Amino acid sequence: MPTEDVGQINLAPRVPVLNGAHLNWLIDQYISACRTRLDHQVTVDGYEYQLLWFKHWWEEEGRARQWLLRADDLNRFEKYLRMAISPSTKRRLSYHTRATIVKRLRETLHWAQVQGYLDRDYTKWVPKADGAPPKRRAAQISALHQLLDITSAGPEPVRNLAIVAMLMGMGLRRAELSHLDIEEVVIEADFSGYAHVVGKRTKANPSGERDAAFDSPTGKIIVAYLDAIGRTSGPLFIGQRAERLSGQGIYKVVKKAIAAANLDNQIIGPHDLRRAFATYYRRNRGDKQSADLLRRQLGHAGYAQTDEYTLLEVDDIRADLVSPVALILGAT
Repeated sequence: MPTEDVGQINLAPRVPVLNGAHLNWLIDQYISACRTRLDHQVTVDGYEYQLLWFKHWWEEEGRARQWLLRADDLNRFEKYLRMAISPSTKRRLSYHTRATIVKRLRETLHWAQVQGYLDRDYTKWVPKADGAPPKRRAAQISALHQLLDITSAGPEPVRNLAIVAMLMGMGLRRAELSHLDIEEVVIEADFSGYAHVVGKRTKANPSGERDAAFDSPTGKIIVAYLDAIGRTSGPLFIGQRAERLSGQGIYKVVKKAIAAANLDNQIIGPHDLRRAFATYYRRNRGDKQSADLLRRQLGHAGYAQTDEYTLLEVDDIRADLVSPVALILGAT
């Protein structure tokens, strides 16, 4: 008679362990590779900042664990991020920030395996950020109007108004705005125009370059700023040290204006102005052609990403809704 194959419970299963003594060095190699591969310096600076959260944590935790990293340790890292305080906002890290940090760590481990630094795939050890992204709503026109008014009455009003207007009126990323030179801004007789922007590289646009348009009201604010500074070349926006205003500098300008206008509940930062641009463009231009034009304006590879920026709501659907019932019975 055949004997039965009886399975056993392993009371002491082997737990995979990674010798992480040189893990922070590995992260530095990834950042160096990104600086070689990517043209956008601000993007790589962001990668480095995101990975610093893990490096600082591992410098302390790794020593306590004899530099042996286990999957459970990365779960502890994710829990650490939930309690971590941002040095800039003095608040706990947002879901989006935590999600980006663990995503960047996952990308680093994947790159390290592909490059032969790691002998296996450790990306599955990296957990997802706890929670879910908060539901975003587009800032109301009245709030955007208030932000412009407050900016025009605050510190360095001409410059800062131009910054807010270009973010709101063109849908630019703050890094794109930071890297603009005066010579790259073209203004037509009616004050409309465009700026030659260098943004993120995509398969559809390997160089990352595009021309982003602006309308006459936005153009008039830009012209007022250019007239005030009296320069015809060099960085479009400069800081107190007469150096190019960084993406972080633009972020601070917008955040201070938001706080002064008491709009923290509607607008978080510069990216919400980009979302507002996309949302109101789609509300006022609903045709298929305009969807592709918006994608090009924002510098996205495909419309699926653009669609995430258009924070349309049920009222937008109701305004355009035609159901089979209406077609049968007649719209009232």
